[in-house]
Amino acid sequence: MFGILNTLLFFPSGAIYPIQAFPPVVAGYRQSDPFTYAVDGFKVCLLHRGTYSGGGLRSKWLFLSIFAAVTLGIAIPLFKRARR
Repeated sequence: MFGILNTLLFFPSGAIYPIQAFPPVVAGYRQSDPFTYAVDGFKVCLLHRGTYSGGGLRSKWLFLSIFAAVTLGIAIPLFKRARR
């Protein structure tokens, strides 16, 4: 299950293919894909050596932090231990 989910999130992220070649449907999906923000952040850190003046790195961290908090908030009640 995680392999399929990983594949569905990784390929539209722009890590392998240029995002300009995506059809409009995939480009719309890409806006909500957390892998996209992680890949873009890594590209900024590696290619610009962390000196990116556009402020885009901060928004990527903000999106990933909010996404992590929301998914953790959903996961905690689902995986609580049952008391006996």
